[in-house]
Amino acid sequence: MNKKFLIQKTLLVNAILLGLVIFLLSGIASAQWVTTDDGEDGDGAMSIQQTTDGGYSMPGGGYSMPGRTSLTGITIRATASPISGGSIRPSGRFKAVYGQDLQFTITPRKGYQIKDVIVDGVSQGPVNTYTFTHITQKHSIEAKFTIQKLTVMIAQGGNVSVSPVGIKKVTYGEKIELKITPNSEDTVPILLVNGQPVDAVKSGEIYEFALKVVGDTGVYATSAVEPTLTPNAKVIDEATVQNLSSISEDGSVLTFNGITPYLESLKPGDVIIIGVTEATPYGLLRKVTNITINGSQITVEATGATLEDVIEEGEIIINKALTASDITSFVPLKEGVTLINKALTATVT
Repeated sequence: MNKKFLIQKTLLVNAILLGLVIFLLSGIASAQWVTTDDGEDGDGAMSIQQTTDGGYSMPGGGYSMPGRTSLTGITIRATASPISGGSIRPSGRFKAVYGQDLQFTITPRKGYQIKDVIVDGVSQGPVNTYTFTHITQKHSIEAKFTIQKLTVMIAQGGNVSVSPVGIKKVTYGEKIELKITPNSEDTVPILLVNGQPVDAVKSGEIYEFALKVVGDTGVYATSAVEPTLTPNAKVIDEATVQNLSSISEDGSVLTFNGITPYLESLKPGDVIIIGVTEATPYGLLRKVTNITINGSQITVEATGATLEDVIEEGEIIINKALTASDITSFVPLKEGVTLINKALTATVT
């Protein structure tokens, strides 16, 4: 028997054995291991392992056959509902590579928020990303969106009433018709939305404003209440401001060139009130301690003063979100001063 004939015979035997192995495997696809005769060492056994993707491999790196899922990919289905509420990327029905990781990004559109993300029928909560790791089987992922729920806080101040009032829960884009009623004909309402003044339209005896809600909103209706000043509060007039020649850095010494009726009436204990000017960009409150006249020059010495020194009755509007870090000190309220937290007295509807 020549060498060429032996090689051909060996190849034929191997081909027959390989065909037999494939035939046996197709009949027992659910088995993890298959044994057959390798025809070489006489032990009558050859092991082939079924892989997780439906293919087969021989221990030791011999024969291997990829499974159908490795060849065709694994089906992933990604959807969003409602479509107008947002998107999930990637989306649709597509094939993923066996064993790969795949991340999805969920993005709500303006006016919407993520309600839930459902993965293979199981809720994951309102997450904005989700990753399938080492994909070996088909999956589904669904992003659910809902219209944003927003909070509107409506409060009222002096000499006006507003309707509706309190804390309202509304959806994005919803409109609230505000009606402000002055307590008297001479009262002109002031309407603040998130701290900024807006123009309400007069209709008969009331004022109206249509508020379109696109975020959490604070509304405050009040009026221009003229404060009642203390007898020693002295608001500087324009003629005296023109004669103000200098102010010390700490505001304790004010020098005027020229006498005015305002300066003639000034005496120790009075509180000088100066509004925003070029010389006083933040305004000025100072209690007079001494006055010196030298010819036409007048020097006023003064110490610091507070609003409590000049206002007997009035209303101050402050619109600011406060946190614990904003607290620098605590001073008990003086008799006659009341702090009202309108948010705590409002009702939820």
